[in-house]
Amino acid sequence: MPEISSLRHFYPEQNGFTINRKNGHEQYTFLHFATSVEIVIGDELVRARPHVCVIFQPHTPQYFHATEPLVHDWIHFFSVPDGYFESLSLQTDTLYYPKSSDFITELTREMEENFFAKSFAREEL
Repeated sequence: MPEISSLRHFYPEQNGFTINRKNGHEQYTFLHFATSVEIVIGDELVRARPHVCVIFQPHTPQYFHATEPLVHDWIHFFSVPDGYFESLSLQTDTLYYPKSSDFITELTREMEENFFAKSFAREEL
């Protein structure tokens, strides 16, 4: 089971906020953007619509830029078993537009609450 090292739900940033990690992050990064964002996937700069999701592999370059006030959920995690994403029919470094994404922010909120409260069974949650 993956282990979470940090996360935030519905996290706000100002217009113009940019992440430019040329060497990526040392852990996996899950991002769910509630607002549109410019994001690089592979070598392509994409203007992503609201509610896009992506899971970056460790050390994959990460670039995204907000052209409006940004709101996003993010999770850094590690200890991902071999074949984990394949078992969920997911690929890393790929943009996904879920049919409904309301559950993502709510689930991230619950995970964040348990993570920082150091509640019983937080890892399972």
